[in-house]
Order: sequence, then C-alpha cells, then structure tokens
Amino acid sequence: MLDLGADRLERGVIELEDAELRLALQGGELHREQAEGGDYVVARFGRARIDLGLGGALDARNRLSGSPFELRPEEILRLARQPGAGPEHARWWTTFLWRRMAVPLGILALGLLAVPIGAAGKGGRAWGYGATLLAVVAYYALLRFGEGLSQKGTLPPWLGPQLANLAVAAAAALLLARLARRGAGAVR
Repeated sequence: MLDLGADRLERGVIELEDAELRLALQGGELHREQAEGGDYVVARFGRARIDLGLGGALDARNRLSGSPFELRPEEILRLARQPGAGPEHARWWTTFLWRRMAVPLGILALGLLAVPIGAAGKGGRAWGYGATLLAVVAYYALLRFGEGLSQKGTLPPWLGPQLANLAVAAAAALLLARLARRGAGAVR
C-alpha cells in the first residue's frame, strides 16, 4: 500500500483488489467549478473510493501479479490441460506457448530480411532505417494479428504466432533471390 499525503486529505491509500487499482480516500474535499454559472463548489467527504480503471492496463507483465512470461513450457502446458477449463482456455495457453517460441525465431527472420535491406544501394541510411522500422512494426502487427486469430480458433495455435515469421522469412527469401540475381551493387 502506498500512503498519500495532501494538504486537505487526511489519508489516501492505493489498493489492489481483484487486479483492479483503487484509491481509498479518508477525510478530504472535492473542489469543482461549474461550467455554465461559474459557481465554485466544495464537497467534503469522510470516505471515498475511486476506481482508477487501470485493470486492463495491468497486463500479464506487471509486478503486482505473477507473469506468464516467467512460466516454464511444462507449466504452460499444464495450465492448458487444466481439468474443467474450456477449449478457449486451452487454446489461449497453447497459443501463448507458441508465441513464446515465435518471438526468438523472429530474430532469425528479421535477420534474413536485414541482408537485402543493408545491401540495397538506393536511398542510403535513411532508407535503411525506414525500411527496418517498417519491417519491425509490420512484424509485430502480424504477430499480434496471428496470435489473435489463433486465440479465436480461426487458425491453429501453432500457426497464428508463426504467421509473422513466415511472412517476413518469405519476403526475405524473395529479396535475397532478387539480390543474388542482380548482385549487391556498389559497396558503400
């Protein structure tokens, strides 16, 4: 709990309850100016609770709850096979496991793509930076898109997270074949 201090507030505490952050205040004042008439209103209260609305923002990577990214693969599979859980639950955990494998493989796919980007003779450094940034953003968007398709059941759990790797590797293979056919050009 974090204790807050203010001039007109006796006590304020941030509480974590059911993955939601709430601000519990005791002995305070609320000051408001009315929009139309310009009146100024002061409301005193003994106790107040404010839902901060950060439950969705406190995703799987926070320090306040256990992170699934710290689980070992066998623990993820155990969660996927949990008795009594529905197929959506199993699909979510299985997709999560495949995502954990897809991200390190993405480094290889993006590395393959870096060769033709670096060997391109046009545009100079700015073109290379822009193409690299575009490739990384497209990779992440495809990764999340494929992951969502797998979690919905549209794609198998292994294919959705690998969609970005397959697309980037295919683009890299095409660009590498083109580079091999035309040559690297002038060395910079």
